[in-house]
Amino acid sequence: MKWTVLSDNRTNDSQFETEHGLSILLETDKHHILLDTGASDVFIRNAEKMGIDLSRVDYVFISHGHSDHAGGLKHFLNINERAKVIVSPDAVNGKFFSKRGNLHSITAEWPKIDDGRLVLIVQTCAIAEDIHVIAHIPQNHPMPKGNQNLYVQNTNGDYIHDDFRHELALYVDGLLFTGCAHSGMENILAACPWPVHTVVGGFHLLDGQETEEELTALAQRLKAKYPETQFYTSHCTGDKVFAILTAVMGEQLHAFNCGPDMQTYKKILFLHGFYASGSCVPALALKEAFEKRATVLTPDLPLHPADALRLIREICDKEKPDILVGNSCGSFYAQIISPIIGVPALLGNPHFKMTEFLRERIGNNQYKSPRADGKQNFVIDEALIEEFAEMEATQFNNCNPDFKDRNWGLFGEKDTLAHFESTFLEHYNKTFHFPGGHTPTADEVRNWYVPLAEKLLKSI
Repeated sequence: MKWTVLSDNRTNDSQFETEHGLSILLETDKHHILLDTGASDVFIRNAEKMGIDLSRVDYVFISHGHSDHAGGLKHFLNINERAKVIVSPDAVNGKFFSKRGNLHSITAEWPKIDDGRLVLIVQTCAIAEDIHVIAHIPQNHPMPKGNQNLYVQNTNGDYIHDDFRHELALYVDGLLFTGCAHSGMENILAACPWPVHTVVGGFHLLDGQETEEELTALAQRLKAKYPETQFYTSHCTGDKVFAILTAVMGEQLHAFNCGPDMQTYKKILFLHGFYASGSCVPALALKEAFEKRATVLTPDLPLHPADALRLIREICDKEKPDILVGNSCGSFYAQIISPIIGVPALLGNPHFKMTEFLRERIGNNQYKSPRADGKQNFVIDEALIEEFAEMEATQFNNCNPDFKDRNWGLFGEKDTLAHFESTFLEHYNKTFHFPGGHTPTADEVRNWYVPLAEKLLKSI
């Protein structure tokens, strides 16, 4: 999953246009979702400069009826003939005004949309298996004070305070898009029944509205209730507000800008040891530790080494992991493929002489953790050992200077099976130690593997 800001108030690159508006392209394995369309066609021009093809978009999500989020829709429909438009009927039918300064309309100009493309949302629901829309957000927590200048015009022509019944939020695989968050960040998070690892959108906290004490209290509540969630904001979040929130939330809060630097939900590919599986203790502990922050892929590796490498390569080509994390035989594979695919690796207790390991175990064997296919028995014979021997002979052939500092070794001080730190240091520079054995416990994964994986992710 990755997302790119196409339109925003700010940019760090002068070649991209800015405006008071927001548009973000969210890309998943299955979908290309345009999150709001900004105020104009700025997002289209910026997308062209980034080499992004908006004709591939299959859903447009309009968070609410204001023109700075829906104004570009008419331009988008001129270049895309297939995307479905997700929106509240209250957004389409409403007449919206602001009294900041002089009274002025902030109603979007809605183009004609074919019924087959229009998805009107009246309640929280699933649009697709992995796309959920949150509607009619309860307002149990404080609302942004900036809302006090925002109005709707009723059928009598009177201006009444906007209650934001037209505002929606979008949830996709752990990411929550809040648009402007007129309903309040806490209210939107409380209305989301699914686990959230990333929040993207405005806070609608304008400079000079909430007091510093109120902002600090909000930041403290968010940090306490959502300690693992990362927040990304820019549009309709004041610079002074951002500084106050950051003082409390620290690295949980990030500023985004219009430009091609894509924010990515990280992926880790874990490669287990020879007797293990994708459901082994280290795999499950790694998954649990990164549950709200990254996807941890833990496939069952085939018995035969060529098949295992082939599967790993297929997964890497499809899923594009950010790092590899291996243990024992899994580290043997990770070291081989890492420089080929250009993905750094954390090699836990790498076993670089699998032939010696296997020769002592010839005969019938069983995997020590459950396999997805239910086949727990396997045979180690001379043919299998020869397959590993061929791979061992060329295992370091792809090493290159660029990876000397990108592949890290982690060695258990009580490991009685693999003693290959000196071999590792012939090819790579960074080694670490932990007070454990060959197969790490869940606690050792949490205390040693996870912090190093986090550090390796940050290094890229």
